[in-house]
Formats: sequence, C-alpha cells, structure tokens
Amino acid sequence: TKWKKLDPRLKAIIENGIRDHHRSMFVIVGDKGRDQVPILHHLLSKAVVKARLRKKQKSGKLDVNEDNPFELFVCATEIRWCYYSETHKILGNTFGACVLQDFEALTPNTLARTIETVEGGGLVVLLLHSMDSLRQLATMSMDVHARYRTESHQDVVGRFNERFLLSLANCRRCLVLDDKFNVLPLSESTLATIKPTSTVANLDGLSASGRQLKELQESMLTDPESDQRFARLVGLCRTLDQARALLAFLDLLSDYNKSNAQQQQQMRVAALTASRGRGKSAALGLAIAAAVGKGVANVCVTSPGPENIATLMQFAVKGLQAMGWEQHTDFTIVESSDPDSAKCIVKICLRVQQHRYTIAYLAPSANSKPDSAELLCIDEAAAIPLATVRAMMGSNLCFLSSTVNGYEGTGRSLSLKLISQLRQDASSQLKEITLDESIRQAHPEPQQGTDPFFEASPWTLQRAGQRCSRHASHVKRVSQVQPTSGRVSHPGERDSGQDSRPDEPTGPPEPTGNQDLPPLLSALTERRPEPLHYLAVSFGLTHDLTRFWKRAGFAPLYLRQTPNAITGEHSAVLLRHLATNDAPHPDWLLDYFVDFRRRLIYLLAGDSLRRLPVAFALELVRHRQLQARRPPVLNSARVEQSFSAYDLRRLSDYAAAQADHYLITDLLCPLARLYFAGDLGEMGGLTVTQQAILLGCGLQMKSADSVAADLSMPVSQ
Repeated sequence: TKWKKLDPRLKAIIENGIRDHHRSMFVIVGDKGRDQVPILHHLLSKAVVKARLRKKQKSGKLDVNEDNPFELFVCATEIRWCYYSETHKILGNTFGACVLQDFEALTPNTLARTIETVEGGGLVVLLLHSMDSLRQLATMSMDVHARYRTESHQDVVGRFNERFLLSLANCRRCLVLDDKFNVLPLSESTLATIKPTSTVANLDGLSASGRQLKELQESMLTDPESDQRFARLVGLCRTLDQARALLAFLDLLSDYNKSNAQQQQQMRVAALTASRGRGKSAALGLAIAAAVGKGVANVCVTSPGPENIATLMQFAVKGLQAMGWEQHTDFTIVESSDPDSAKCIVKICLRVQQHRYTIAYLAPSANSKPDSAELLCIDEAAAIPLATVRAMMGSNLCFLSSTVNGYEGTGRSLSLKLISQLRQDASSQLKEITLDESIRQAHPEPQQGTDPFFEASPWTLQRAGQRCSRHASHVKRVSQVQPTSGRVSHPGERDSGQDSRPDEPTGPPEPTGNQDLPPLLSALTERRPEPLHYLAVSFGLTHDLTRFWKRAGFAPLYLRQTPNAITGEHSAVLLRHLATNDAPHPDWLLDYFVDFRRRLIYLLAGDSLRRLPVAFALELVRHRQLQARRPPVLNSARVEQSFSAYDLRRLSDYAAAQADHYLITDLLCPLARLYFAGDLGEMGGLTVTQQAILLGCGLQMKSADSVAADLSMPVSQ
C-alpha cells in the first residue's frame, strides 16, 4: 500500500473557501487527474461535516489505492452528468462541486455558465491531460477554432487560452496541481497567501442583514397575531431580501378573493428580478406554498424546461411541509416521465379535507394559455420568448421571476418591454421586487476579478481574442456555439470519466506571458480613421425605433422573416449613405431600398410579417427622402400584366359608385403592389390612413375588422 501525504495547503484553501463562502478552484494536469477528484470531494465533505465516503484519512495521510476510491466516489455521491451541449439544462441549479474535462471542447460561455452553478465554499476542478509544459495549453487547438477558419484564412492564433492560464496564476483561490497532488510553480504566488487553519471559523457568523433576518423570523414566530404557518415559511429564507420578497408575495395574496368580480378583471403581477444566485426560484417556491395556504387551488408553473424548476418545486415541497402537511399523507408528487427530465417534479397534488389543490408544470407556449389557473408562476421569464410570456399571462394573478444578469437570460427585454408596459397599463396592478444579497456565493469573489469571462460576454471576448485577419477592435458577429463533444459533471452529477493511462512526467514548466502578444482590444483613438461609405445599425424592430432611425436618414435594407425566439422581434439592418468621392453613384442606397421594398411587399402576407401592426408595416415601406428622387414607372405593359380589361371595368364601376366593394376585393392585392412599389407615383393621392387600409387589406391580407382594430377606428369608417 502506498501512502501519500497531502500538502496541508490543499485542505486550507478548501476550508478558507467555506469560511468566506467563496469557491475554490483546482486545475489538475495529468491523465490520472480524475482519480484525485474523489479525494478533493472527500476533503470538501469533511470540511462541512457532510462526509459521504468511508473514512480514508489517518494522521494526515490518504490511502489512494485501497478499494478503488473513484468507483466508491461514483457510487456514494449524487452526481449530475451533463454534456457541454446540454449545460442549459443546469441553469438555475446549485451544486457543491463542478468537474470539467475535455478542455479542448470548452468555450468561454460553457466555462462561465457551469462555474456559476457552484455554491460558495464549493469546488471547481478542471482536468487537463498530461503535458510537458503548460505552454502547450496556450497553443492548444480548440474545437471551436474550426468556426473561425475560412478558405482565405486557415490560421487561427489563440489568445484566450494563454490569458486564461495567466489569470489563474493571479487568482488567490486557485491551485494548479499535477495528478499526484504536487503544486506546480504556476501557483507559487497563491501559496504565499494560504494560511492553514485547524478549524473552519465564522461559519455561524452573522452580518448586519443576517441579524435583521434572524430578528424578523423570531418576531414572527413569537407574535400571537401572526399566522404561524407563514412565519415558518419566512424561517426558511436565507437572506433578508428573500424574506422581504416572500412577505411582498404574501401581501399580494392577502387581497385574493374569488368572489370579487372587480379584482378578477384586474391582472395582478409580482415581478421578481435579480442577478444569478440570489434565491429567486426558492422564494417563488415558498410563495407558491403560501398561495396554497391562502386557498389558491390551481397553480400553474412554467419555465424554459422542467429541469429549470427543480429548485422551485423543491422549495414548494419544503414550504408545504413547513406549513404542517406531510408527503404521502397529505400530498403526493409526480415526477416527469421524460428520460431527459428524469426525477424532475412536474406536479404536486394536495388534499385537505374535501378540497384539492394542484401545483402543475406547463410547457411554455403561446397556445397553452392556462385559463383554469388561479395563479400563474413564470420562472426564468427572460429565457422564454417575450411574445409567449405575454400570451400566457391571462391569469388575473401572476408571479414571475427573471435573471437580469446571467446565463438564464439577460432579462433586458423583459424589463424594458413587458414590465414597462405593465407599469403603464391601468388595468394591471404591478408589484416589483428585487433581490440584491447573494446566497450562492459571497461577493466579490477573487475569481470574478481575475477571470476575463466574468466581466463581459465570454463568447464576444473569445471571438475578439482569436485573430483571423480581423482588427481586434472589431467584432463583426456574435453567435452561439454548443459543442457536441466534451462533458461536464457536477457532484451531484455524472460522467464517464477519462481513461486511465500510464504516468506521464509531472511538474511541467511554468508558462510566462508572451511579450509579443498583441492587445486583446485596441482603442479607436489608436487607429487611423478609415474611409467609410455608410453607417449601419442592426436591432430588433419596434415602431418607435424604426421611426427614430428613419428620421436620422437611415433606410431599411434587410428584415429577418422569422422573429427572435426571445424577444419576438424581427431583426433588421438599416443603412445611411455617407458622402464620399469614391462612391459608385449617388443613388446606390435608393436602389437597395427599392429592391428591399419590392421583396417586402410580397412577404407581408406571410405568417409572421402579417402579424405586424398596419401602421408599423406602413412605416417600413415608406421613405420620403428616398422616394422623392424616384419617378413613376407605370406604363400600359405594366398595367396589362396586373389587370385584365374586365378588372379595369370593375374598378371603373366601383370608382363611379356603381359596384359594391366586395366586387373588387380580389384586385386589392395587385393594386396595392403597384401603389407601394411606386409605380403609381410615390405615395401620392392617398392620406396616411387610406394608405394603411390599402396595405393591411391588400398586402397583409387582413380583414376589415382586423385593420380597424389595428387603427383603433370603427369598421364603417
């Protein structure tokens, strides 16, 4: 039996992380790195007095071969196994440790997304293959590099890997080890800051807000006028912000009265927003339990997927138990039968005397309006298409939560559009709740100050960092990649692990910064201005934004036919011509706009563009500044292509009031196409209202009732 004495600083960095509620990070170099994961997890478990493995430690030594510790670790630990391409399924969950392997398949987005699920005091372990020098990591060819290569530019210079590696050297919570637990020279600066501790101190220390929370919980429990069921729910809260949010939900629920018809007509919404790791899902789960206690019989819960409501349902169950109901006796839970969502709770059925209460998950869909639900709860609303959220909010009582900064969704479109609309809507009552105090990790953490992927969009940084004949100050395109290879596992999560291989030389040399490495980004003031022929903007189309940019001289040249999955808006590109001496000809922008308008006229009858408001669609096909320079092109040949002699006779009879409008309904489409293409003159002869009616009926194929509703005017007019 071989015995290996561990460096006491390994235990110290874990215990210090638990004490400060910060994550600890270990980078293990070597093909046998996976065998050290159980030992690190064992140290973590002992530090928080939650050891699940057999006792392996004696006199500061570990038996690293006995009983196959890796297999014992897999069998005795709850592990959530996950591919890199499926990391969206773990959003909103919290884990004690995260193990990342197959480094070449990692992207900055995946790295940051998985690390952010680890709680304060937990571990992040990055497994690397054996290498002679850590400099090999900086020059490693990543899977995602294949997306940067083009026919003219085959060479990709990696910049992110080297910067990431050097940032680890400056992180006070990170150690780089070999697969025999020898600390590598890269972590020398970190070792100087680690002081071994015999015990984990200050685990029960309370901050000022923590003391206020404790006082609030005790006062509610001792108040004879307080409902003790709800007092026990507040006792489950971890932060003062979370307790106040739950009380705000209770205030809204206290007004719930099914016999009040006036309140049934008014939609009441509580919007809970916060950054990641603040306990939003837990607060929402406790609020659902409180709603059941208030007599709400039918609760509908929706989120991007059933795996995203694991925390919410867990705390709903805890809340029901805290209020005095027992599982199997008073309520039962139903787990998903979908193999991809195994063990996810999708329904809770409670029976109290002769009353039945149901908490059920409903997949988000614009067609799945929960009309029978008395309470609709939307978790991670920013990750659901905004149009779907609007369509589902038909209930008179709605709780929604959203991450405003994180990988669950930016939340920006939700706050700027939906919540702002609710503020202005007189028929709705809105209560806004925010959570600022972190539960998952203490802030600020050393990792967040040293790792570049925490400060900006990780994907943007990598695209800017990889050079492929592009200026470092330009980011031409931002897109999402989900590699199919690579795995990430969380204890609790599961992974097949790396193959065991013979020992490789350990202790690779420490990398040093490349002095010739160009800057990741350069300031525009350091670049010589380049000649520009045009300015371009791209955004999700709204009526107000379109009018703003058109007044600034921009013209639409591209419109995506399918709406954005999150915002429900159509992406567009608008250009403005800049006067230059080397322009092809002065009216080149007009030619592009005329071609765009010609195509749009035929596409407005499509499923998605047909739903645009009539006034909005009219704004897209009109451009006074450009149209004034284009003469009409109508001639007899053009008329004969669109109308027969009988068609012209019907139009003549209708103009003379000798025929009903139903007689010429089939001619509205070709007539509208001629008119809006400019063949009859640029938008002359008709008022704006008449133009809107012609566009709605002739190009979007809407009924007269639908056009009248869009224009807020009676059909008879």
